[in-house]
Amino acid sequence: MVSDCPKLVSLVAKGQLPPTLKELHIRDCKNIQILVEEEDDTANSFGSNGDNTGSHDLQDLSISNCPSLKSLISSGELATTLQTLWITSCPELESIAKELHHNSLLKSITISYCGNLKSLPTGIHSLSHLSDIQIRGCPSLDFLPDGELLPANLTSLDLDSCEKMQAVVNRIHTCTSLQDLRMGKCPRALVCFPEEGFTTNLTSLWIHGSSIAQGWFEWGLHRITSLKHLRICDGTSHLVSFQEMKLPTSLINLTIVDFPNLEYLSPEDFRNLTSLEVLSITYCKKLASLPKKVLPPSLRKLCIRGCKKLTFPMNCLPPSLLDLFICHCPLLVEWCKKERGREGSTMARIPCVRLDYVYV
Repeated sequence: MVSDCPKLVSLVAKGQLPPTLKELHIRDCKNIQILVEEEDDTANSFGSNGDNTGSHDLQDLSISNCPSLKSLISSGELATTLQTLWITSCPELESIAKELHHNSLLKSITISYCGNLKSLPTGIHSLSHLSDIQIRGCPSLDFLPDGELLPANLTSLDLDSCEKMQAVVNRIHTCTSLQDLRMGKCPRALVCFPEEGFTTNLTSLWIHGSSIAQGWFEWGLHRITSLKHLRICDGTSHLVSFQEMKLPTSLINLTIVDFPNLEYLSPEDFRNLTSLEVLSITYCKKLASLPKKVLPPSLRKLCIRGCKKLTFPMNCLPPSLLDLFICHCPLLVEWCKKERGREGSTMARIPCVRLDYVYV
């Protein structure tokens, strides 16, 4: 661990990292500009010149909060033994490495809040062990070089707050192993929704942003027949009801966040969700009521936040409900308190009830 070294400008210069080094963590070094500085004719001190015979066994590299860092290495490649790469809060970072073709052991890449980073090294598509990519808060990054595809064995992809992210979305359909996809605040992501659609093997999907959500609605969320966890955060949608969405019948967990014009949920919205166990509704300010029999009989947990107009009719909660959490919903909290004290009501039979964080 190298931490809080204000005079440090570079970590290694024209030399080798310790041969036994497996993990390298650098944080809060405000003046470091380059991790490894070397000349082109020197031995590659951070990798192994692509011959997979590196002089060390570096597996885990993490860098955080280094505001002056511009590059990881002046020439050559990253260590071929590297398995995890994690970089966050390095706003001046311009370059990670020239290419990743020889980093065949790399399993995970996380890059966040690097506002000056415009591209990643080439060769990502060739990394057969790469299963997890997370890119957040990189507004200048388009992620994939021209013509490159995503790794075939990618199982988790998280893209958030990346304004120029576009090409990657049109290639997601090639990731047949992808199970967890998160897309948020990428306004150019679905300007042209891919004709091939998306892989239907997803089990978890997180959508944040009106343009992204609309593209998914039009393509048809119900086509993802293996989807179990779905979180949708819109913020500007004109949807009054969810009837036009056709949710996948395989869902067990559904979270609806910030639909400002959502007025009601009807039984048709949930009729086919026979496996749904967890439902969360958050900051839907126009949502006024839930009619009887709207909630599926399989529901085990219900969480509602910030729906100030919402109230329930009597006995609209399914007998299967085990956990109820209501927060910042004044009308609903009062209704729940009255029903909780009424003998024989569904509310009285729910084992765990929290109203504004207080167990009742």
